[in-house]
Amino acid sequence: MNQIVVFQLDKYQYGVDIQQVNSVEKLLEITYIPQTHTDNFVKGIIQSNGIIIPIIDLKEYFNVGKTKIMERTKILFVCIKNIHAGLLVDSATEVLELNESDIDSTTGSIEGIQQTSFLKGVVKSEDRLLILLNLENILMTDEIMYTK
Repeated sequence: MNQIVVFQLDKYQYGVDIQQVNSVEKLLEITYIPQTHTDNFVKGIIQSNGIIIPIIDLKEYFNVGKTKIMERTKILFVCIKNIHAGLLVDSATEVLELNESDIDSTTGSIEGIQQTSFLKGVVKSEDRLLILLNLENILMTDEIMYTK
């Protein structure tokens, strides 16, 4: 049995392995950093538990717009291989339990999807599709590693 944290970007739902999520927090004050060597999706930094953490707007990272700051906006604090990041999302909605058999990992065969390295799979749950993200492949990119 796997547990995933479900979050929303616009009207779409995504999930990440709960073991990779340290916490889900209300939006905190982000310290802006100049954009000379970082991409626009890095919104700034936050200090949490003595660690400086880059804040990444997932909408901008995936080129689907910018996150509008609202009361329901959340930051998912994640850590993969000692890489800490805060993921800015529209909302975090639930923790979902899945069996491995619930995950369709055949995303490489879906026509029109070019960059599948960020996708772990797709879950059809009740009347919705849930996209599972491979956080390791997102956080280990050169753009994010540079901010560490």
